[in-house]
Amino acid sequence: MQTNLPLGSILQFDEFETYEGRRNTRPVSVPILIERKSRFVIWAESASIRPHGRMSRQRLRAIQQEEERTGPRRNNSARGVVRTLKRATALLPEDAVVCLETDQKPTYPIHARIVFAGRKLIHSRTNSELARLTWNPLFPINHTEAMLRDLLGRTRRQSWLASKRRRYLDLGLQMWIAYRNLVRRRFNFDDSTPAQLVGALDRRLRLGELVSWRQDWGRKSIHPLSRRGSSIRDWAARRTSSSPADHTEPSQFLQKPGTKSATTA
Repeated sequence: MQTNLPLGSILQFDEFETYEGRRNTRPVSVPILIERKSRFVIWAESASIRPHGRMSRQRLRAIQQEEERTGPRRNNSARGVVRTLKRATALLPEDAVVCLETDQKPTYPIHARIVFAGRKLIHSRTNSELARLTWNPLFPINHTEAMLRDLLGRTRRQSWLASKRRRYLDLGLQMWIAYRNLVRRRFNFDDSTPAQLVGALDRRLRLGELVSWRQDWGRKSIHPLSRRGSSIRDWAARRTSSSPADHTEPSQFLQKPGTKSATTA
């Protein structure tokens, strides 16, 4: 993400649970932050939490055996929430009003005030027990979580696809975020991806473009849309110029499969 979120952006935040290895002894919380209108996924990661809920004798015995082998399981949910919310601070202008929507978990106001200290914060809270229908204010984040569980098998309930280690779950989350923001359209009837709607990219990436390269050179990295090998820094400067030569897609890449280009050599 190389640009600020549009003015007036509204953030939505939530957590959902999955697990690593064993569901009854190694639960995991996944905090996720999105921009409401564009459905742009700002960040998601996993954090270990302690087992909770109904405790049968069999489950208590399994937890005891797990702790004897690896030690008491840490509750890192609060750290995950703070790290995820902090991702938004770099994408919002310092003088922008932070509009945040969450459910009524008691710790969220505390974390929000810590992360957005010194900024004007408008924090709206909604009862999480309301039906998850379109009229629910938190429908965008609930819908995003449903899409995540559907497309990323590692997060499904009672699934053999669950990650054995949490770090691999994080890798899967990052792959899904990239696909959701850069390749998948916001809605099926849309022409634009979430990244286009927030101004991060000029067009939708093809899946082959998404997985074909990876660089860690910061703003010196080659921009994924450049046909001339321009860096992200040069691309950003060129976008402000009047010539769109380097950030327009050639017609031969836009034509449908099986058709011939109208241009000739």
